[in-house]
Amino acid sequence: MKASSHPSATALAVLTAAVLTATVVTGCSPGGDHTGDAAGTSGGVVKRDFWGWAPGYDQSVALFNRTHPNIQVAFDMTASGSKGGYTKTLTAAKAGNAPRLTQVGYETLPSFDAAGALSDVTKYASAARPQFADWTWKQVTIGGRT
Repeated sequence: MKASSHPSATALAVLTAAVLTATVVTGCSPGGDHTGDAAGTSGGVVKRDFWGWAPGYDQSVALFNRTHPNIQVAFDMTASGSKGGYTKTLTAAKAGNAPRLTQVGYETLPSFDAAGALSDVTKYASAARPQFADWTWKQVTIGGRT
């Protein structure tokens, strides 16, 4: 997710950082700038899509949505990465319509980076860095970027 200076960008980056210990939830950047949309820049409700397969993400998203009325995340349960989720996400990224957030295992993150399907959220996620063990944070850092 490339976030704007809009306060909701920071909240969404924190949501992203909150699930780093299990797997990576990464922002997809299919060659376009995802700094915000009309709702995000005009002060309206920011809407984001999140694709993943881990049990409980639907409940986490529902809780996030209840506590962040200006940011609404739509969760789409996909096949696990090796069973088609990664292919679906990379195909969507190449087509320019990837979700803003997606679940990617640590071991697959470099492949998404090589495909240009990630967005740098370092400046938004860095504040959450102290909440994670060093080895965990290193798993989601490529070339000094989160």
